[in-house]
Amino acid sequence: MTAGAEDVPALADAPPGAGVAAGPGAPPRSDRSSLAANAMAYWFASGTTLVGSLVRGKVAAVVLGDRGLGVTGTLAVLTAFVVTLASLGLGIGGVKLISEARGRGDDEGAQRLVSFLVWVPVTVGTAAFLVTVPLSGWLSGLMLDKGGYGSYVVVTMLAVPFSLLASSFQLVLQGYERAGRLAVTSVATAVLVTLASVPLTTEFGLDGAIAATPLAAVVTAAVFVARDPWIARTALRLHRVAGAVRVQLWTLAAASVVASLMTYGADTIVRARASHVLGIPLNGLYQPVQMFSSVVMPQLVGALSLVLLPRLSYEFGAERREEVAAVLRGGARAAAVLAVTVSLMTMALAEVFVVVFFNTEFLPSAHVLAVQVAAEVPRFLAYVLGAAVVPAGLIRQWVGIGVVSTLARVGVAAGLMPSMHLYALALSVVVEWAVALALTTAVLWRAIGWRPGRDLVALVLAAAAVVALAVLVSLRAPWAPTLLLAATAVWLAAVGRREVALVAHALRLDRFRGASA
Repeated sequence: MTAGAEDVPALADAPPGAGVAAGPGAPPRSDRSSLAANAMAYWFASGTTLVGSLVRGKVAAVVLGDRGLGVTGTLAVLTAFVVTLASLGLGIGGVKLISEARGRGDDEGAQRLVSFLVWVPVTVGTAAFLVTVPLSGWLSGLMLDKGGYGSYVVVTMLAVPFSLLASSFQLVLQGYERAGRLAVTSVATAVLVTLASVPLTTEFGLDGAIAATPLAAVVTAAVFVARDPWIARTALRLHRVAGAVRVQLWTLAAASVVASLMTYGADTIVRARASHVLGIPLNGLYQPVQMFSSVVMPQLVGALSLVLLPRLSYEFGAERREEVAAVLRGGARAAAVLAVTVSLMTMALAEVFVVVFFNTEFLPSAHVLAVQVAAEVPRFLAYVLGAAVVPAGLIRQWVGIGVVSTLARVGVAAGLMPSMHLYALALSVVVEWAVALALTTAVLWRAIGWRPGRDLVALVLAAAAVVALAVLVSLRAPWAPTLLLAATAVWLAAVGRREVALVAHALRLDRFRGASA
């Protein structure tokens, strides 16, 4: 139910506390049940999107081969970069400010933010598409070392404004805490996009795969508009936000866009460099590794951040630094155990993953994937510790960590690519996250006085050693899958039960729930 031609969800339909002022010092609604429910809903939404992506990737791999995937994969990275640029980094700030406005009972302010978050990215995205049309030939040569793919660039870039429209609706739903509704929409879009894209690829090959990119964006945007037309109506009626709110929004946006552009810019530069140095077929061979690292793993580690971010924000707001330290240590322990488990299983099943979701033509990438999986221990830890950086108000440090770690990745990839080929790309990701973890730890150490403690340091060193040894085993041992699966069982038996108890004690969810009641 929506509020009668009414542009926002009715309070009876909204989550508890919507439209009700929180009052000075009132804690956020982030008890154990609400955190778990939202985390599961977002995880479910991401999972369905992931499954659809894997199915489409499998079809593309079979039909197009490594050369075709080299073209589509590189153009997909370019599209993601342009979408990130055109979004202006409004996501984090937009969700935050919509939630705050709802908490104050400022429905009109929330509606104005909805309008702003829809119109600005879509307008900029449309302009970005129009700019790429005359530059398509140059972009084709830059990204693919060939000028003959200009038409493919134009068709692919047509997805930009529609992708931004869908993203805007997604941000609004997050701001209104409609996690369940977002999950259902994601399921619908994943199914419809797959049904629309697969026939195009199988029937028309590379041409069809390229056309499927904007088609997927159009279908996704259409589903969001059809399911939540109140967002479109709200966007059409209110266009301006208050000056003070606009300043906050652009401040957060500026930091977010720099951080996001560094990530997607690095992907674009590295893949373009690979096309020039290694050739399009070898660049396409890297696609299974890219998909696992950029799509699959962020779903797992993102759930940890989703759970920890509101908890850490609450503790910082209450100025309880001891609780912040305990949450970080507990989260880091959970991240280390999970990262090693996932890494070992990925190395053991790398060839299965490649064959199932791509085909035997891509089997050589399994060894590259085994090397790049070594990045998961520092990545998981950096995500968890990084969840405290923005709540602590360390915005410049947050951006700086992203800039330095990304530059390290690009430097390693560019310098080692001529001699190490695809292994240079894998090693560069390991270096990127190792640098990010080191810088994040240093920032928290200096800014808030956080110390990891000897037990956590010992666990992290053990995790790194186990994964490093596993990489060597996966590359050299004849019975590597069996050995790695056995190592996974041993790891869980050795640390699992003890770590679960320590994490539960450190996070103290029951006490937090009582404090939030």
